[in-house]
Amino acid sequence: MLNIIIPIAASSSPNKKDFFSYPLLLKEVMGKALIEYLVENVNKIEGPKKITFILNKEECDRFHIDNTLKLLKNDCSIIKVKGKTSGAICSILMGIDQIDPEEELIIVNSDQIIEYNYNQIINEFRSKKVDGGLLTFKSIHPRWSYVKTYEDKVIQTAEKNPISNNAIAGFYYFKKAKDFIEGSFKTIYSDDNLNGNFYTSSVYNQMILDNKYITCYTINQDKYYSFYSEQKLKEFEDYLKNKLYGYK
Repeated sequence: MLNIIIPIAASSSPNKKDFFSYPLLLKEVMGKALIEYLVENVNKIEGPKKITFILNKEECDRFHIDNTLKLLKNDCSIIKVKGKTSGAICSILMGIDQIDPEEELIIVNSDQIIEYNYNQIINEFRSKKVDGGLLTFKSIHPRWSYVKTYEDKVIQTAEKNPISNNAIAGFYYFKKAKDFIEGSFKTIYSDDNLNGNFYTSSVYNQMILDNKYITCYTINQDKYYSFYSEQKLKEFEDYLKNKLYGYK
């Protein structure tokens, strides 16, 4: 069984003064909410899989995101987190009791769309028999996380620090979920945080210290859409128009 966890608990919060300022994932592009594109891409992953969403309870109460996700994927699991967590790792750990530690785990960020064949990526990681894998694209901007490599191995990750030009796209593969779980607790114990938040990429540093085989799979930057600005939403809309109708 392939376990897929999508943490949304740490998603961009709406303006608290405006009840109808909806969360990022409910923004619509070409008549569909961003969450629909995300779920569609994950659904294309082949084989038996279990999808778990980590949600913010307050946003569920206000915007019923849990009901929206059940409509899109009726057999998904929903975990609601009260309040703010100390980063992605802490949110994801809320769902570990539903995961077999010996099974595969994939973590997908919720504030992005990756227009790539996930099956091709997963099969590449499996064929290499890696313990962990990341997606990367070329960039030097410090808004991203980064990996440093030697030959085909990842030897270091860093948050918001361009230690190479291999930026991390938010797709994380673990051959065994227990490596993520153990690495997460080691990350927290060692207090490896950035501004009080613990990030998923830091788990790989702990795995590297344990001599685990970590690699990366590089995609073209134009296949990665991270919605940190209105301009990025517009770029994704232009991409869809060109894909569907052959024009921008």
